[in-house]
Amino acid sequence: MTPLHPAASRARSTVSPRRQRALDRVSGRLTGSLRFIVPLVTVALAKVGGAILLFHLLKPHVSETFWMGKRDEWGLAGHRTRWPFLFLGWDSGLYLGIALQGYQGRSYAFFPGYPLSIRVINVIIGDASVSAVLLPLVFGVAWIPVFQAVAERYMPPRAALRCTLITAFFPYVFLFTTVAYSESLFLFACVAAWHLYQRGRVLEANLLAAVAAVTRPMGILIALPMFLDLLRRREYRHLSYTVLSSAALFAWLGYCHVNAGDWLAPLKAQGEWGWTPWIVEAVSGRDIAGAALIILVALVVLFGRRVDWRLTVYSAGYFLVILFASPGSAFRFLSFIFSLWITSTARTSQRLEGARRAFRHADTLIIVLCAVFLSAALMLWRDFLAGGWVA
Repeated sequence: MTPLHPAASRARSTVSPRRQRALDRVSGRLTGSLRFIVPLVTVALAKVGGAILLFHLLKPHVSETFWMGKRDEWGLAGHRTRWPFLFLGWDSGLYLGIALQGYQGRSYAFFPGYPLSIRVINVIIGDASVSAVLLPLVFGVAWIPVFQAVAERYMPPRAALRCTLITAFFPYVFLFTTVAYSESLFLFACVAAWHLYQRGRVLEANLLAAVAAVTRPMGILIALPMFLDLLRRREYRHLSYTVLSSAALFAWLGYCHVNAGDWLAPLKAQGEWGWTPWIVEAVSGRDIAGAALIILVALVVLFGRRVDWRLTVYSAGYFLVILFASPGSAFRFLSFIFSLWITSTARTSQRLEGARRAFRHADTLIIVLCAVFLSAALMLWRDFLAGGWVA
């Protein structure tokens, strides 16, 4: 069994004996696999509860909701199932269109990992809308225990649990790992790839990196810290595995060349949406809040560099790519840099180790914060289903 981060043992000495005995009684019930089940079940129940609440508010079983009017356009003219429309909106329709009708025009901007999964599941289920919803719902909670296991390599288990809950309930993470988008599959693939790499399973890690590479444009970046780390350690035998994600991306671009006659069809298709890169908006002064956010995130990346240089490389690379993304989606993209959540929490935990009072009400604070995040996420979800642009 992999030893926990040294901070876990040092943190114990900062707590009074009486309080430590009380904590031990509680943590004794959260040992083994159970400590991974608690956040998973908590988030899953929140997602189910949110769906039930919206079902009663929007009443899709008796009335037409905003996105139901897009049935024909999405290729769902013959589908009568209504409840999936609690999870469908905006890009969901484009993913469905790709899964049912293939690539054409601007749809090349969307990578094939998620729509291909929809097509495979649809062969079994026979309902495209349900297939599109099922995969995000499964992977939307499957990433949680894996993320927690990764976090425990950098901080004590209790801090890792808090980090996991904060990340999972963050409004954009909660929403886009619930609705029919590719983020759930992407996040699971990236986190699981790094988890397997930490355990020395380099081949399996890079197979998942390949999945990430064909799911979202930033997916290939998870292979970068693996490559640099193996190169530094001179493990040349395993170094070849890191080519898998590049090979997967090359295969996708090859398909674009055969089908659309253009290797760079995804890049050109994204340009057709007509957005100005986020960094241009910020530097030009048209987005002052965006400029402040860029500076803040850059500082957070640097703040976590002492936790694990490999994760910092991943965070920095991901962040640089986002600088050239659409300003309207930048905050959503930033939310899915899983390494930022881990390194910032680990670094903060290290700095607060000697402050007893800082940990005294930490659990209460996390509960309140998660409740606030959940409320914000549900409002975003409602606006998303009403046709509002949320990210």
